[in-house]
Amino acid sequence: MTLVAAACEAKEPVTGTQPSAAAASASPSPTPSPSASSAAAAIHFTGEGAGPYQLGVKVAELQKDGQLSEVRSGAETCGYTTAMGIGPWSGVHIMATPDGIVRSVSTRSPSLPTAAGARVEMTLAELQAVYGSKGEVLSRTRDKAKIYLVTTGPDGHGIVFHLYPDNSHKAYEMTAASDAAAAKSGFLSEEEPIDGC
Repeated sequence: MTLVAAACEAKEPVTGTQPSAAAASASPSPTPSPSASSAAAAIHFTGEGAGPYQLGVKVAELQKDGQLSEVRSGAETCGYTTAMGIGPWSGVHIMATPDGIVRSVSTRSPSLPTAAGARVEMTLAELQAVYGSKGEVLSRTRDKAKIYLVTTGPDGHGIVFHLYPDNSHKAYEMTAASDAAAAKSGFLSEEEPIDGC
């Protein structure tokens, strides 16, 4: 079954030693602080997920850390758990199986780029300019759906860019794929999905 959604700052240790008189009189070296651009650069959508919302993580861990909003589960979600991220990840949507493991991470937010600079709302031509031979356009006959699947590394992970069916060929959603080959075969399946739970 293929699931597609419609998921630290280290401080210096404190020591009990006092600085020497020479060290105390010397001008202190400024502590490097991350710049706004380096902090923004760390916010990327990948083939494994985005930020703390990674494929395979437990929903309970995200809840314990206060990382989820709009959590839904039970009958309304057919036993699955769905939720949204928070803060800079507020555009991230996760879906977890009944065992509480995140199996789908996606976004429809153009403010969450990939490390290569691709994002939702880019056209197929723009995505192809970013990824070149790493990407593949796939079309499904039964519902005319189209995706651009990018294999992001030797581990087989990938990113699925879901494309609007109109002539704009813009991406409306990105989904992390832990196995790009499985994502491809699941997408190309001509088997009709089962409605309801």
